Amino acid sequence: MPFPLTRDAGAAGVLLELGDHLSRRGWQVEYLAPKSNGILSERWISVTFPLFVLLKLSFTGQRYDIIDSFPGSCGLYFSAFRKRKSLFVTFSQMLLGPFLERSNEKSARDGVSMFRLMRRRYALWLEHISISRCDVFLALNEEERSYATDRYNIAPDRTFVVGNGIAGHFFCVPRKKRVSRKTVRRIVQIGSYEPRKGVDVTRDALAPIMAEFPDLELWFLGTRTSEEKVHSDFPKNIRSRITVIPEYCNDELPEVIASCDILIFPSLYEAFGLAPLEAMACGLPVIVSDAAGPKQYAKSEVNSLVVRAGDAQALSDAVRRLLDNASLFQLLQNSGYETVLDYRWADVTDRRIAIYRGLMSSGS
Repeated sequence: MPFPLTRDAGAAGVLLELGDHLSRRGWQVEYLAPKSNGILSERWISVTFPLFVLLKLSFTGQRYDIIDSFPGSCGLYFSAFRKRKSLFVTFSQMLLGPFLERSNEKSARDGVSMFRLMRRRYALWLEHISISRCDVFLALNEEERSYATDRYNIAPDRTFVVGNGIAGHFFCVPRKKRVSRKTVRRIVQIGSYEPRKGVDVTRDALAPIMAEFPDLELWFLGTRTSEEKVHSDFPKNIRSRITVIPEYCNDELPEVIASCDILIFPSLYEAFGLAPLEAMACGLPVIVSDAAGPKQYAKSEVNSLVVRAGDAQALSDAVRRLLDNASLFQLLQNSGYETVLDYRWADVTDRRIAIYRGLMSSGS
């Protein structure tokens, strides 16, 4: 379960949007989420939350038709109660297992405290239990689905790939029309400023281009770190053209995205990636890495430009193509918008409900 439960956080925002759309379709939805008590740190709250869920669901008089949770949140409960009356659903917002394997287990251990290593092993165990003992696992991409069947021993017919949705306010922003290269002034990257998001790739790819084009700007949204930290990674001569927004309000995000011209999303690992779809809805052409998540919807040369994860030169070449080629720019704008229409929350919720009903009618 994400902490805190707010629409301005990625996984939490997804959960709240899903709950809203289920409620509109007549489903009664109750949220069980960690809360700050002023005593425990967020780290300890996340560690103890599965125990809280076990106790809450074990001793409450409330009966639920479906218990739908992130991997780990209900791990202890799923482990304790194999015979139950509720349908157990586990849905991913990024599996820890494949991420650690992709990032190389040794490098993932280097410089990590014993407490963090133990917490990681505990989280992996909960993830395993949550998926292997649930009635159905909803993955965000095909790679996660394959990982779950191979490593967590869940039957393939109990796994589905269901993406996240795009909130309606992203479709209400007028799309810009590119006139010339000089009208393309602002490149944006959305997400926390960390290695997994490919920030080093962005620096190596964009710094030379920004030095060449003195009117080009680079914006970082949702970095969760300071402007000083981001600026320190870039040459001094371009820092004045780098804008850093550590946090944002989701309701205001469409206008901010629409003020930009190109979105880059060079993540090294990504389970889904809402930002490219949100940018498509706002009329931006996008450049994404070939991480597992974006590959679910990004088709290179069709609705986006897809580059190899970790390849700064490929990202640089893709940015230059969009700067130099107005027809490609407009093609990706139009086809990107058509793509994102399949990811409206109403449609995503209907697909999820169809899975619920199918399992409930079969008595799973």
